[in-house]
Amino acid sequence: MTKSSGRKRTAKSASIVDWSLLRGLGSSRRSLIVVGAVAASLVLGLGGWAVWSAMRPRPVDYAVLMKSSPALKAYEVGLVASQTGRNAEAEQAFQRALAEDPGNALIYNALATQYLSTQDIQKAIVTAENGVNLAPGSPDLLYTLGIARYKAGRFTEAEQALAESVALNPDFGPAHLWLGNTYLIFAKFGGADGTGDPAKLSAAIDEFRRAAELEPNVAGYHAALAEGLFQRRDLVEARAAMERAVALDAKTPAYFASLGRVCEQLDDLDAAISAYAKATEGDVFNADAFSGLGSAYCKKGMDTEAVEALRKALNVNPFHVEAHEKLGQALIRLGQNDEGQKALAAAEESRGRARTIDNLRRASATDPSNYEMANNLGIELARQGDFEDAMVAFQRAITANPRAIDPRYQMAGVYARRGKVVEAIAAFSEVDKLQPGYRQTNLYLAKLYAGVKRTSEATRRQKMWDEQVKAGTATDS
Repeated sequence: MTKSSGRKRTAKSASIVDWSLLRGLGSSRRSLIVVGAVAASLVLGLGGWAVWSAMRPRPVDYAVLMKSSPALKAYEVGLVASQTGRNAEAEQAFQRALAEDPGNALIYNALATQYLSTQDIQKAIVTAENGVNLAPGSPDLLYTLGIARYKAGRFTEAEQALAESVALNPDFGPAHLWLGNTYLIFAKFGGADGTGDPAKLSAAIDEFRRAAELEPNVAGYHAALAEGLFQRRDLVEARAAMERAVALDAKTPAYFASLGRVCEQLDDLDAAISAYAKATEGDVFNADAFSGLGSAYCKKGMDTEAVEALRKALNVNPFHVEAHEKLGQALIRLGQNDEGQKALAAAEESRGRARTIDNLRRASATDPSNYEMANNLGIELARQGDFEDAMVAFQRAITANPRAIDPRYQMAGVYARRGKVVEAIAAFSEVDKLQPGYRQTNLYLAKLYAGVKRTSEATRRQKMWDEQVKAGTATDS
């Protein structure tokens, strides 16, 4: 620092305390003590700020350090293997890299991300936590840790990691997004009684808005902002945000479903029908979109079209409350009173199931270590056709108890129901390795292998299932 810059700093510091106050207070001993105390508190305050400024977390450029790291080659091998789907090779390469350089956050982040990609959430958490301790100052690694904790249902700890990531890099859009997602969970299930914390909804919206401001061309940020605004009933702004998301990404059916929901609430039924129709064209498993489409048709008095859409919703989710209710109303208007009354009765029954799921969601959010509760939540969600949330619940169950078999079995079943044959075969095969003959694993594998024309394997599995039936060990419970 030059002498001139030193003089400027001295002058600036001196100007904070106006020593002319001494004259206004008089020259008594008491006055001098008072002014001295005020001056001392200001100086101490400035000193405290300086200490905090010097000690606060700062980002470390681990990419620069990696260039001279002995682990560079193994790290790059791992990246290539991961990008091409060679998961075992990628894990081994990253493990070698860590052995060669245990102080670089990039390696921990790559390995934790690899575990996330293979749904091994617990290993991702452990790896990321080790990295944060041994290689601090990486916003990317803290972000990955936050994601892993979020997926495990450890929302309070996820918030901590994501907030630290944002503190290190305030311009990190994805961290703002997931911090907002975490706040949204608290808004729904937080608070002392588990019924939600409204203050967290505003915090979530702030995070989503910040992400969208940082990267205005990322559709997901605008969609998340729209969801937060919708929950706060800021419908006009929610529609604008959702329309922006759709303009940026017209290939994601869920965005159109969300836009349809907002438009329906604004009573722009033509726009709602158009958006819902696009959502259902792109995703035939979206019960909410079919139900929304049917609801919009009902409001327009198009009962025949409504019945068709609502039946499709119930084919996906037989317990969809709104679909049953709107179907009953439409059928009664069409003169089909008996069937309409049955649909209304089914709606009432489904409300009880919906309350059960809501209670399970709340309980699971407050007790992430309870794997049975998470597994039960996943089963109920899968029964209702909410496959995405069901898979999240099953992952949380596995994270809470890595030895649990049933969540893996249930995930395999979801893959099968969604027609994802390759994933289903892999998942059921993993279950079979962990516990041969578990429930109906052999029967599922027989049918799946038959579907892909692997006749010999299908026959072998069918024989194994037949033997289970003969021995009385064939069960699905």
